[in-house]
Amino acid sequence: MFFVGTYTPKLDASGRFFMPSKLRDQLKQTFYITPQKEGCLAIWTEEGFVNQAATVRGGGPTDTQEDRDFLRLFASSATDQAPDGQGRVGIPPELRRYAGLTKDIAVLGVFDHVEIWDEAKWAEYRSAKEKVFAQRGEEN
Repeated sequence: MFFVGTYTPKLDASGRFFMPSKLRDQLKQTFYITPQKEGCLAIWTEEGFVNQAATVRGGGPTDTQEDRDFLRLFASSATDQAPDGQGRVGIPPELRRYAGLTKDIAVLGVFDHVEIWDEAKWAEYRSAKEKVFAQRGEEN
């Protein structure tokens, strides 16, 4: 299963948005929302979240303070969610603050997960990276 595409739903006053039906059908019922690098959020299927947690955990006696800090922030900020009867998904206030989400958002399929960005931040990020994207692989 791959998540692809860009959608631009709106957050309502309660921090909910309509999950695009194509993504909602692929995510199944319960999924996990976590903070993601670059100041966005990630949505994982249950299987994807388990895999991501195993990757993050690494662990063992050789883990570093930085590893433990990341693990604590990742796990304590994660939330399990399911769309309501109308297909709306709520984003907790702490995660909305982290990603700078207000009203206009971009929901992106990123192959193994979905990301939620502030729409203006996504436009800025995309603009900055498009040249690198277009040049990738031209060095060979």
